[in-house]
This record gives sequence, C-alpha cells and structure tokens, in this order.
Amino acid sequence: MKKYVLLIALIILSLVFCACSVQPVTPNGSSSSTNSGSSSLSSTSKPSQSTGESTSQSTGSQDNQDSSGTSTLPLPDDYPQGPNLPGTIDSLSTCAHTFVDNVCTACETQYSPYVFSIFGQNVIIFDNDTPNPYDVNLDNLGSDVNAIFYTPNLADFEDPYLLVNKTEFYADSYTAAWCYEDSYYRTKHHLLSGDNAPQNHAPSATPLRDGNQNIAVTTATYILTPDGDFLGYIVNDFYGEQQIIYYGAGYTSLEEVAAYLLAFGEVPANSDYAKGSSGKKQSVADWGVFGRVNVGNFRNTGSSTEPKLPGSASYLETDFGTAGGYTVGNRTQTAYNNGTTITRGTARFVFVPITSAKSIDSRYVFYTYNHYNDFQQYLNYKGGWGTRFGNESAGNSYNTAGKTPTAYPLVSLAGYLEAFNYV
Repeated sequence: MKKYVLLIALIILSLVFCACSVQPVTPNGSSSSTNSGSSSLSSTSKPSQSTGESTSQSTGSQDNQDSSGTSTLPLPDDYPQGPNLPGTIDSLSTCAHTFVDNVCTACETQYSPYVFSIFGQNVIIFDNDTPNPYDVNLDNLGSDVNAIFYTPNLADFEDPYLLVNKTEFYADSYTAAWCYEDSYYRTKHHLLSGDNAPQNHAPSATPLRDGNQNIAVTTATYILTPDGDFLGYIVNDFYGEQQIIYYGAGYTSLEEVAAYLLAFGEVPANSDYAKGSSGKKQSVADWGVFGRVNVGNFRNTGSSTEPKLPGSASYLETDFGTAGGYTVGNRTQTAYNNGTTITRGTARFVFVPITSAKSIDSRYVFYTYNHYNDFQQYLNYKGGWGTRFGNESAGNSYNTAGKTPTAYPLVSLAGYLEAFNYV
C-alpha cells in the first residue's frame, strides 16, 4: 500500500500557490511546549518505503546516489522545480537538500512532490521543532504544525478581473485560483477561489479508522508571511489530491469550507454576511449564487433533540448552501441561493472560532444538514468525516424527542505520516 501511495505522490499534477489575505491574522497567544510525539512531516509528504534509499529519485536511476543510499546533486531532470511565483519564497531557503528516507539531512525538510512543484526544490518546510528565521512561534498555531514562509507581491501582479464578466468567468473553463495574488483579486471582485459546483447535502465520507474509531489528523501545514500572518493552508489528503485553501477567499464546497473553518477559525469571505434580509440581499448582490450568510453564536447546551458538542470553547455557526432536493422532516429542501434570493434551509456548519481557540488543536468543525439534530465532525483531511451522531441517529424522528441522542464519538488522533498506516 505504501508503494502505491508513493507512486500517486510522485505523479501529482503541479498546482500553483500564492496565498490570499484581505485581512491577515497574526497568530497570538502564549507559547506552549512542542509536540514530540506527533509526526512532524508536512501534510503533503509521503511516507518512505523504508528501503534506506532516497525516494526523491523518481527516475529510479542510481547515478545520483552514493553507496549509503543518500541522494546527491544533481537531482533528476523530472524532480519538481516549481513555477515562477509572483511573490518570494523564504529567502533563506537555499539548501541543496540531501534526502535520506524523505528527510533532508541538512535542513530537515520533508520530500514532498506537491510542495516542491509549487514552491521549488529549495523551499524549507519548518515545523514546531525547527526554528524559523522569523521567530514565528508555531506552537501558537498547534502542536503538530508545518509552515512555509512566503512574501506576496501584489504590486507587480496586475489585477486580471477589472473587466470580468462573471458569466464567462464561471463558464465550463472555470478553474480554481492558481496563486496567492490571483485569489486576492478574485476576492476583491467577489469571485470564488474554489470549486463552483452545486453541492449535495451529505458528505462523501471516507474516514480512516483505527479499530472502531475514526482517525482525526493532527498535522496542519500553513503558508505564512514572515510576520506570521495566514496566507493559506494545505489540505491533508491521502490519495494524491492535495489542495491549498487561501485565507480571505470565497469557498462554497463542503470540503473546502470545512477545511477553511478548521484552519483559520473564521468563515470564508462569501459567508461573512448577517443572516437578516439586508445581509442576504448584499450577499447575493456581491457574490450571486455563491453568496452565503450567517455568522452567529451557537448555543452548545444539548437538548432532547440535539447532541452536545465536545470542548468548553464557544462555538459559532454559519450556513452551508446546498443544491436542495433532500427531505428534512416532511419538508423538501430547495436550493440555498437561486441568484436572486437566499432560502436558508437546514444545513449548517458549527465551529470553534479562532477567537475562542488560537490553536488548531482545540478547534472543532461539525456539519449538520438537519438543523442540529445530527452532526458529523470534519477530521482534517479530504473525505475525513466522522460518524454521524445525534437525534435521528438514535432512531428518533426529526425534531422529535424519544431516545437520548447518540453522543459525540471519540476519535483517534494521528499525525499525517502515522495516518498512512490506516489507508
């Protein structure tokens, strides 16, 4: 299985990152101890085949290896070089990289075809245990954090959307944002940076399992400015479909919104509208069918028809816009936003905001499509959705008390590399 996963990793198509932040957030909070037990590999790294040979040798040639199995320069011709980004990658990332079992012996960067295809082969991936030259305390973000430092260049990146026709923009040739500056200007003109497909109400759940428990991944890989501001988040994935979520951008897909809420602890740009009539009108005026509303407090007390969510931190809620067509109780749900009006329906995200928990370790994201009767937890990787729990899961009818709602199911925590053992 590990060989299969590694093969997928080596053929990942190149994506381009440029982080997007309209109002960057600087991680704050007191320093905490580093995590010595969790995997420190990048969330886009692939596990070694434990052969003692460098997996950076994607050509299979022995020309670039010494007798110990260590890769030496020059690297293979098809080694990911990275495109020309408008901004600047960490200027101190000049290591030539000598990999042993996927880890550079000089700077401890983990070999990651996806990351290198975006940022180039000299990028350094810092973690909690690797001091960075900017004195950004990654412990404030979490105990199992990786970080790539990037300086955006908006001044030299011409705004490509000044005269955009939104109908043409979202036509069949639509693609997600390709770099930081691109995502920034999309948000400026109220254009999505992610998937624009209509969304089903239920997750396509493919969680990893450890016995009878689902696995939640602890590893978090951020793109940060040298000042420590959020720019992006690399979504964990185990099947070769890595993606960067840009801070300050607009998203509507279930997977992207969930990753955004967990990574940054706030709503995407297209959801930052009040739920009243004026907020709904403004959201539609700005974003069209992709406008969303509702950033409000969630009362996490539990009831005879609602399960209580874990943790002591305060929760917020926000709407999730589905394509409709499903039934809750005796009512068929309609499309959330038809381009003219918003009909809010019963789908919500409930999450711990960054104002309540600075560290991603203490943040939760839950999704409900039957208005708080039942929830599923987002487990910090694509397809990672926990077991549904709550009122209907206990065998009751919608909004009808009976049996006690099933409780939040505990999960097993694993670093990204460790989680590969369960793929």
